[in-house]
Amino acid sequence: MTHLSLFHTTFEERRFATLTIDGRAAWVAREIGTVLGYTHDGKRFVSRIRGEWADEFIAGHDYTLLEGDALAAIKPHLGDDYQRVNSLLVLFETGLMLGLTLTSRPVGRRLRRFLADEVLPKLARGQEPAAPRSSALGRMLAHPATLAWAREARLSRRVDLDDRRFRASSLRDCVRLLHAMGRLDDDGRAEWEVRAVEVAFGVPMFGLRGEPPTAPPLACPACMNREAA
Repeated sequence: MTHLSLFHTTFEERRFATLTIDGRAAWVAREIGTVLGYTHDGKRFVSRIRGEWADEFIAGHDYTLLEGDALAAIKPHLGDDYQRVNSLLVLFETGLMLGLTLTSRPVGRRLRRFLADEVLPKLARGQEPAAPRSSALGRMLAHPATLAWAREARLSRRVDLDDRRFRASSLRDCVRLLHAMGRLDDDGRAEWEVRAVEVAFGVPMFGLRGEPPTAPPLACPACMNREAA
């Protein structure tokens, strides 16, 4: 009779089952596929193992199919999607590592490292693996509210940058036009060119133009000349 035990492990916000089948560590292929981000709830990962990667895997050594009583024993511990299946592909350690090697997804390397550091050594000692030490930070950084805040911050910075670039470019065009018309001398043009740089960078450039300006930094040169007239 097949001896089964099962517990759950969490990796990067994904929960998957680790089994022992007659003393051999095993994992549900669909759940690993979900962790790796394969479509159709991980079924695409199973399709690759049974299809294009089939020549790499050895039945009974790298994987097995759970059916009958063995499958019924673990169904209560799996999600609703597994309750109606008649067989379930599970990967032994060699098959799991082979699948994580064949996938091109970067998460596969991270999962291999997690298994090597946290899961397999504890299984060998008869202990239940815990979540990675960095999982709390990962959950915080991956939280939808945190991601939304980061997107808003990036968008706000981009809008501010685009606005400063537009104002600096407009100011520079105005200065060059007034200089060409003789409304600004060379010193005046240099002063306002520096002010355009200040607008673009959002910081004063006292080292380039000496003392802080007496006129408002964003005042239009044409307006200043009208006031002088």
